[in-house]
Amino acid sequence: MDSLTKPHGTTGTSGPGSNKVDDATLIMKVRQESPTLFCPVGEARHHAALQQTCEHASRAACLVELLAVVEEPSAWDRLAHSDHAETVERDRQRTWTNTVARWANEFDEVTKAEVRIGATARTIVEYAQEIGAGTIVLSMAHGRQELDVAKRVMRLTTTPVWVIRPTRAEERRILVAVNPEVDELDLNLKIMSCASRLADALDADLVLMTAWELYGEQTTRRAAFLKAPVPQFHDLFDLREGISRRGLKELVTASPNPDAWTLHLENGPPAPSILRAIRQHRSNLVVMGTVGRSGLSGLLMGNTAEYVLDGARCSVYAVRGESASR
Repeated sequence: MDSLTKPHGTTGTSGPGSNKVDDATLIMKVRQESPTLFCPVGEARHHAALQQTCEHASRAACLVELLAVVEEPSAWDRLAHSDHAETVERDRQRTWTNTVARWANEFDEVTKAEVRIGATARTIVEYAQEIGAGTIVLSMAHGRQELDVAKRVMRLTTTPVWVIRPTRAEERRILVAVNPEVDELDLNLKIMSCASRLADALDADLVLMTAWELYGEQTTRRAAFLKAPVPQFHDLFDLREGISRRGLKELVTASPNPDAWTLHLENGPPAPSILRAIRQHRSNLVVMGTVGRSGLSGLLMGNTAEYVLDGARCSVYAVRGESASR
């Protein structure tokens, strides 16, 4: 385990050109909020994601800690290729140690950088618990292994997880997906609060959306023996849409800045509806809730946030509900 705590005397800002770390005394900063944990995952280019994280942290008056995890070789790799596996592990550890040390020198918001060896997702979650992280930021590309790490982290932690992925989008627009039911009120307000802070930090527009459908709608549409009369079906359809629209308007009214929100309703199951809304609004970030399932239920069922993570090309910010079961 290698770590670097930034000493006093750095004068850098969120970008290149900062002075090198002086090995004199440790920097002392007052944390007004819990620190943000930034974790590079995979071989993507992480610099832009770290810069975005530091910009957000600066406006939120919190600090950033870096954690790079070198995946521990499996028992089989150690048994079959012991020398090679250990060499690869040392090389990766050395590379990441140099990289995070360079980032710590470059960004003034970064106060500590560390490299650990272990299972990536679990190591990230354990470290986040150690430092009391307010947000876990995962910088990654669109590879399957990286997605598996993100899903695992989302299932294991109650801390909000921000998955930042490369984008060419010039506009900054955040899609905020909620379920405007009464029993989801606390989670919805938490999601909207996180999205508002991100919008302020990133200078982004906000779109509040929900997906809705009639109970048994697909069956009613397709099954000949259950088809409802067309006028009756349209009345039910309009009634359900109206309930969802009123729910969104009530959430917006309860928010600190109602004028900041644009409303969007989508008919259909949640995951594909959110993906359609992302494409329609050209959003480069979606903020939504997650149930955080782990174990067999997580493997078999997953959740909407994971489906969106699989299907979207944009970044995803997942907020865990208080009552979500692991």
